[in-house]
Parts: sequence; structure tokens; C-alpha cells
Amino acid sequence: MLAINNPFYGGISKNTESLASIHTEIRFVEIPDTIPTPPPEALAVSPASAFTSYINDHKTLVKDTIVNLVMAPPTLHQFVVVDMFCTAFIDVAKELGVPSRVLQKTS
Repeated sequence: MLAINNPFYGGISKNTESLASIHTEIRFVEIPDTIPTPPPEALAVSPASAFTSYINDHKTLVKDTIVNLVMAPPTLHQFVVVDMFCTAFIDVAKELGVPSRVLQKTS
């Protein structure tokens, strides 16, 4: 599972570590935090637009991570699952020739 820092929430390390300790069958990979957080002005004007732009800026990092870490043999992947807020990564799956599915989590 790839994890990206949420600019509204803060760091992800503690949350990822907690989930990884509970779900040992899942491999958690944090995407490097190299994309700048949206400026407060952008968040004040349109949080949705700022978040969408922030996610889109991660496409190259996500693609590189999938290619270098996740798709290395002997791993067999049938599809890429993306969160409903990260549908921009469907394009990444398409570029890699991997089908994608959108996850819509409900309570």
C-alpha cells in the first residue's frame, strides 16, 4: 500500500507504522515527502482544488514507486486500487498497462 502525506492532516509515519504492525500481510510504502504542501492561500481559496493539485503532483513519484518497488518480479499484480480521492493515479496504472479499481471506503 502506497501512502502519501495528507497536507491537511500532517505526517503519516505514525499512522503507517500502526497499521503495518496490525496488518503484517500488507506492505506499506511511504511516498517520499518531496512535493511542497499547498500554500495556506490556496487552501483558503479552494481546499478541494489545492488537494487535487497536490495529488496530481505525485503522479511521477507514484509511477516510479510502482515500477521500482511494487512491480519487481516475482510479484504478481492483477490491478491497482486507488482511493476515490486519488483517481489521478488511474492514469499511472493505464500507462503501466495495469487495470485499476477505485476504492470507496464506507464506515
